[in-house]
Amino acid sequence: MRRVKKFPHGLAELPRGVTGESITRDIGYVEGPKKSPRAEVNDVNFINVPFKLDTINKSYQIIPGNKARVYLNIQNKSPAGELYITFNNAANVFTGIIIYSSGGYYEPFVAPGSSVHILGNVANMTGVIIEGVRG
Repeated sequence: MRRVKKFPHGLAELPRGVTGESITRDIGYVEGPKKSPRAEVNDVNFINVPFKLDTINKSYQIIPGNKARVYLNIQNKSPAGELYITFNNAANVFTGIIIYSSGGYYEPFVAPGSSVHILGNVANMTGVIIEGVRG
C-alpha cells in the first residue's frame, strides 16, 4: 500500500503521475482473482462484496449496521428485475428504494450507519456492494 501525505480535512496529495480518475478506478473495483477486494484511501477501507439472491420476494440483511461507514454503493448487475433496499428493517416492494436492472445503482450522499436489507423480485439476482469504513 502506497503511503500518501495527509493534509487537514481529509485531503491528500496525489502521488506523481496519478490522476484523480485513476484513484477512483483503483479503489472501486477488483480486476481478477489476484487483486484484493479491499483498498485503503485516507484511513477508509473500501470493501467490495458481490452478492446473489436465490429466492424472490424474501428480504435479506445484506450488511450489518456500522457507525464507521462513510461510503455506500449498491449496484444491480442482473439483466432483469429490480432490487429493493431499506435500512434497519426488512425490505419490501412498497417502501423500499428501487434499483433498476442492468447496472442501476444507489449511492447516497451520506452513507447510513444502519443495517442494509435487500429484496429481489426475480430469482438469481446478482449485484455488488461497495462499502467504505473509516478506521
